[in-house]
Amino acid sequence: EITDCEPLTILQYTWGADQVRFELTAEPGGCRLFLIEQITKMTDHTPKDLAGWHVCLDVIERLMNGSGQATEPRKQEWEGWYNQYKQEVEKL
Repeated sequence: EITDCEPLTILQYTWGADQVRFELTAEPGGCRLFLIEQITKMTDHTPKDLAGWHVCLDVIERLMNGSGQATEPRKQEWEGWYNQYKQEVEKL
């Protein structure tokens, strides 16, 4: 469910019990993208989501910089980040 929307600036929606928000702010020569996820409860799925968002943002960055797609399959890229996020979440 979309909970906040301002064209060309904000998109916020529910993600299960959580909220995901994308914000664009103007900067000289372009804009900056912020991704904010409000996590209500850490679960076994949390590091999977975090790794997924990480890969998505990396892909967006590569596309915006004109460097194209990843050199390795996204699933492989995701698995590497998942392992790192899983270790960090376990520390909490």
